[in-house]
Amino acid sequence: MAQNKLTQLALQTAKSNNAIKLVAFLKSAIENGHKLPARKNTTDVNKSLLAELAGFDRQALDEERGAKDTIELLKWAIKNIGLDSESAHESSLRRSDNPDLKALKKFLDKKDREIHRLESLLLRSEAKNSSLVHEIKKLERTLSRKNEADTYISSGYKIVLFDENEKLN
Repeated sequence: MAQNKLTQLALQTAKSNNAIKLVAFLKSAIENGHKLPARKNTTDVNKSLLAELAGFDRQALDEERGAKDTIELLKWAIKNIGLDSESAHESSLRRSDNPDLKALKKFLDKKDREIHRLESLLLRSEAKNSSLVHEIKKLERTLSRKNEADTYISSGYKIVLFDENEKLN
């Protein structure tokens, strides 16, 4: 099902910068099984939050101000991806004077699972980041040595490279 939505998304026209950003956000949302953010106590999309998450100004999602392709993408997304109305339902449950405790527990358990999943992703990302930082430093040292060798070569010196295990004669 997600693959079908991704295929449909790929067929959407995205020429403006905001539409391209929205496509990237929607692709990520589909791949991760997320829906569009809903406004509290309504069945409308939270355009401010959506624009912030996608990385552009809220005005880009206004019918009068936004680019046609961005507005069309938003309409497609609402129809095909849907809204996360569960969060609106959850907030109304939390504010209720007489909340449904079983429903609240269900929401909290779901949030706990999501927190654990995100913590796991964060740990993996931090490990990958650390590895990439190490690799960058290694490459910077290699580049520095190469630049130093190039300087010597351009000055007329001859460079002889040898393996660390080789002995000079």
